[in-house]
Amino acid sequence: MLFDEARVKPAMPTVETDLPGGARRLVQKAEGIAAVVVNGQVTLEQGEPTGAVPGELLRGPGARAA
Repeated sequence: MLFDEARVKPAMPTVETDLPGGARRLVQKAEGIAAVVVNGQVTLEQGEPTGAVPGELLRGPGARAA
């Protein structure tokens, strides 16, 4: 994560209706974060996703098999 220590802070939350059936969810983003890098690939740049998905989903021992 690449961020400006003096500027990092939570942004105002927004309500998004992008879930199935138009269900609502609360989205809380942050200001002052320039980029997020996962496995050497930039996944978030200036608050926007890049489309790169280099990570791997890890499940705990109590997770159900899909």
